[in-house]
Amino acid sequence: MSAINVPVPCPREGLAAFYDTHSQTLTVSAKGEAPNWMIAVRIQQQVIMGGLKFALLSNAGGVGPAGKKPFDVQHKLNIALPNPVVIGKNIIFVTADSPHGFVIPINYGGYGPPAEVAAEEGTVAPTLGSVLPPITIVVPGEGKEFKIHAAADTGSLGSVNVEFDAKALKLVNAAAQGLDIVWTFEALALGQTLVNVTSEYTSLQTFSQFAKIQGYAVDVVVLEESSAKEVTT
Repeated sequence: MSAINVPVPCPREGLAAFYDTHSQTLTVSAKGEAPNWMIAVRIQQQVIMGGLKFALLSNAGGVGPAGKKPFDVQHKLNIALPNPVVIGKNIIFVTADSPHGFVIPINYGGYGPPAEVAAEEGTVAPTLGSVLPPITIVVPGEGKEFKIHAAADTGSLGSVNVEFDAKALKLVNAAAQGLDIVWTFEALALGQTLVNVTSEYTSLQTFSQFAKIQGYAVDVVVLEESSAKEVTT
């Protein structure tokens, strides 16, 4: 028998989180050994209010040969840290060794200090942010398509980025419709996955930055009569 989203064993010392203050990218990594029957080891972001939570997961591919095999995986997330909503010092990392999650400190690096330190020193304008509550989208089965809308009015120095798990979703199309950007996704597997839309704004007067993150908890389920729920932000 096979199963998906099976927790992978990994001790605390094999987990790490690094934030590049220049590119505003959080890289979460895990390195260790997993049983041979575990395949497609990956890091997946989990839905949580007011924080950052990740899980080390795999698929079960049957009994397989005895023994273990090494893995070294990463997950990158574009996000402005620290900000008033998300605690920027630690992440929660769930593995088979810790079902409730290890608390892993975020190591900061890049071309400059963290925004909160730089603001105190007066070297750069602070970066602020807002993480909105996740919106649930129910998709009626594998192979079905759904759309996510985001406002594109971020100004000439702004940007809108979308992040998703390519193993769970396929990006079919991205297009501008009026003042919105519309992404069309196809569900590849049953289960829950997360889509993050990050909108970044920059003030031309103060050069301060603001990032808004809207998460979408996508539930791909088997329903007899349903249709994908289209959400507009």
